[in-house]
Amino acid sequence: MLYSYQTCWPQELPFRIRLSNGFTCTDPSTFTAEDLADAGFTGPYVEPSYDPDTEVLNWNPYTLSFYITPKEIPTTAEDPVA
Repeated sequence: MLYSYQTCWPQELPFRIRLSNGFTCTDPSTFTAEDLADAGFTGPYVEPSYDPDTEVLNWNPYTLSFYITPKEIPTTAEDPVA
């Protein structure tokens, strides 16, 4: 599962998180929802399926959600400089 740390792009949880009281917790399988929130994580998130050949996966840190946009394809072919 993916989690966002302080609104950054979601990733797998690290092995160790630091709580607001300075204590650390290790072993992601034991982290509670309260531990994760206290350490600054939100989630879990699931990346939506998309076609990387024609689409780009983006992350909105304000809405804490993924969104997909079309990949920009050049409209004119430029000749390579010799």
